[in-house]
Amino acid sequence: RLRRQVMFLETCGRLLQALWQEMSYTAQPLSDLWCHLAQHETFAAFSLVQNTAAGLSHNTFCAAFCAAVRQAGGEGLLLPTARQLLTEFAEGCGRTDLAGQQAHIDYYRALLAAEEEDARRLYAEKGRTYRVLGLTGGIALMLLLS
Repeated sequence: RLRRQVMFLETCGRLLQALWQEMSYTAQPLSDLWCHLAQHETFAAFSLVQNTAAGLSHNTFCAAFCAAVRQAGGEGLLLPTARQLLTEFAEGCGRTDLAGQQAHIDYYRALLAAEEEDARRLYAEKGRTYRVLGLTGGIALMLLLS
């Protein structure tokens, strides 16, 4: 689970970078940009993008994105702090001009990078412990049954 959280945050960082780039080249509304990213091969299997894109047909971007973030949190892919950051990100999207949106994306990308680093450190510390405990438990069970 810890590894999946790290991978999810890595993909979030790539997603925000791709969104920033798409904004630079096109003048499309945010929901159109998001649907375009959902069709991109890189994010075809990323639940946050796909769930948001599916929700855009009957919700605003903020509502669809927040629902997708809640779903990812419910699946254990996001810690509460990362979930809060992504919710705040969604609430600020689409409220300013292009330069303001790009600054908004840069700001939250930096915050998510710090969150990713924390998750990576947690995975390195606890992941090793969980693997050793599993191995030790298996050996103890084998000795007990012998």
